[in-house]
Amino acid sequence: MKISNRLLKQRLVEEFEVFNDSLKKKPWWIEIQTQKPQCTYYFGPFNSAREAQIHQPGYIKDLLEEKPLGVSAKLTQTQPTLLTIIEEEINEDEFNL
Repeated sequence: MKISNRLLKQRLVEEFEVFNDSLKKKPWWIEIQTQKPQCTYYFGPFNSAREAQIHQPGYIKDLLEEKPLGVSAKLTQTQPTLLTIIEEEINEDEFNL
């Protein structure tokens, strides 16, 4: 019986670790940066990198209609606190203090 109890306990610990790891995973986001204006945009959240990848061209297309310069995009697992970060406004605010 001791072997069975030990194996059962080990199995429960392993299942808990797998469950706990799945809770720690952050959702997928599309991060698009532009040089002019100097901005970072986040689009999401998505359940998988594949889902984000499928939607990425549409977000880039919409953003390009605003004619920014220096556009780059990547997929990232994060939890942004802001969906649009305008660096120029942040720098101006810091300067005006």
